[in-house]
Amino acid sequence: MDALGLESWTIRADDRISDAPCVGAGVAGDSHEVLLLPSFGSAVGKAVDEVGAQLLRDCYGRDEAVEALRSALISAGAIDPQIEIGGVRGVPLDQDGYLQHFESGCVVYAGAQFDATGRYTWYLAAN
Repeated sequence: MDALGLESWTIRADDRISDAPCVGAGVAGDSHEVLLLPSFGSAVGKAVDEVGAQLLRDCYGRDEAVEALRSALISAGAIDPQIEIGGVRGVPLDQDGYLQHFESGCVVYAGAQFDATGRYTWYLAAN
């Protein structure tokens, strides 16, 4: 960072990345910090995007949706993925049919969240 003229900036990492499969960076300009953040990586991100689209195209039941997501995650390099099913956590802005698909009894992808050590849980939403 010194070579870029950012001598006063610091890099901050904490336990939130200790179990993360990948690490990304975020910039906090006001405090002159680069924050290291958990990430599941681009291969897993692409797999999740594909499964999310597939779940919106076709109507999957709970077991089928969990298996489709689990299989895609493992194929992309996720180790022993934790998947939970609940209700709608948020509706993507670009998905007009998301709620309609959910309300018709189909399972949809609902997002992912990391815990205090960077381990991810992926969520599906079902009625």
